[in-house]
Amino acid sequence: MRRSIHVTYHKTDGKWHVVNGESSKSKGNYSTQKEAMKYGRKLAMETSSEFLIHGKDGKIRLATSYGNDPRGKSTRSRSTSSSTRKRKSSK
Repeated sequence: MRRSIHVTYHKTDGKWHVVNGESSKSKGNYSTQKEAMKYGRKLAMETSSEFLIHGKDGKIRLATSYGNDPRGKSTRSRSTSSSTRKRKSSK
């Protein structure tokens, strides 16, 4: 399971919450989205988690990964090595 930290808006109290995606527990609430994003990003970096920012409508506005992203690393290295092989064989 991938760890995640979410910044969400709660209409009930009118505040922005930083939420742990695994337990759905609020890690803090803030008056502005900017304040919540600052804390949430720091927490995501410290825990090597995915960081997701939601708008007031609940839709994800931005997603960033601060951990090991095996998709990005393996995809890049495979495409680089295959393109190198293609160049060598075409000469």
